[in-house]
Amino acid sequence: MKVQKGTHIPLYHQLRILIQRKIETGNLLPHQPIEPEWELSKKYQISRTTVRQAMKELEKDGLIYRKQGKGTFVSGPKISQKFVTLTSFTEECIAKGLKPSAKLLEAKLIPANLEVSRNLDVKRGEKVIKLYRLRFADRKPVGLNLSYLTYRLCPDLMGEDLREKSLYRIIEQKYNVKITKVKRIMESVQADDHISKMLRVKVGDPILKIEGVAYLKDEQPIEYFVEYYME
Repeated sequence: MKVQKGTHIPLYHQLRILIQRKIETGNLLPHQPIEPEWELSKKYQISRTTVRQAMKELEKDGLIYRKQGKGTFVSGPKISQKFVTLTSFTEECIAKGLKPSAKLLEAKLIPANLEVSRNLDVKRGEKVIKLYRLRFADRKPVGLNLSYLTYRLCPDLMGEDLREKSLYRIIEQKYNVKITKVKRIMESVQADDHISKMLRVKVGDPILKIEGVAYLKDEQPIEYFVEYYME
């Protein structure tokens, strides 16, 4: 397949489809590097701007990912497209006979960016709580959790002890609400420098990435999260 000029289909979209088909047919495998922008530009005789736009679309759809200083790679396969569960990390650890705990790395109020506002269904710039935690099972680091919570629904949350208690249990008891469901999407990715240091794994080791949203009744989002766990 070639990128054809002079058609009604934008060049960046043609390149995006070309690379997507290579991924779907197995010509490009998970975590395999993709040709750099200058090579794609030369190969298909299109501008670097056009190539960059195609890559942004592929990254937005989760088909590729970037590693600073190393290039662009094919994303790992999706383990599950979407499922609903209420089981928390704390509950799962206890069920396995492990003692859960967490180290709070960051807790602050920030204005919601576009991604956070879309997932929490709040206005862009509205106050949200950002929590960044390193999670342990029997004192061994097993996961990283980045959470964004709707501030107006849980305004005093940062004053609570988030090291050993379940976040959802705290929210339900403190604010007299009920988390009715949690939607999650899972995929396998490679550990970058930061994740490798925090979870004590090698750079490039397979890591389970979980992204999701927790809801109250009436489909009211209260938490948007991104988590990384050792596989």
